[in-house]
Amino acid sequence: LVFSDFREPIEKLGKRKGWKVIHGSIDPRDRQKYAKEMNEGKLKGLAITLTAGNTALNIPGADTALFIDLNLSPSVNYQARNRNDRIDNIKEKLHYIYFITNHKFERDIYVKLKVKENLSEDTLGEL
Repeated sequence: LVFSDFREPIEKLGKRKGWKVIHGSIDPRDRQKYAKEMNEGKLKGLAITLTAGNTALNIPGADTALFIDLNLSPSVNYQARNRNDRIDNIKEKLHYIYFITNHKFERDIYVKLKVKENLSEDTLGEL
């Protein structure tokens, strides 16, 4: 799985042989079809925008999720991760890879997002 907050890299990946894309213009029935194909091992990859892929998809067939970039809302990123990290399909190895350039701004944004995400998870744990 490859996630991006931006549509352009997702569409470019979708042009590769054996790949499908999910973004806001993809019909919900096709989204489910592509998720099923990924779970059945019929696709090489599935590229998904974070906002289109943050709900109603169950893709436990992947063992790796690459995030090209992140949404500024940690909950959107968290939900995207949960597309393949399912309670009913526990994996021994599940990899999340975050592509972060060696630029101070991007590193700082990533750190701030992770801090905000951890604060959100701590708060949810108190409910």
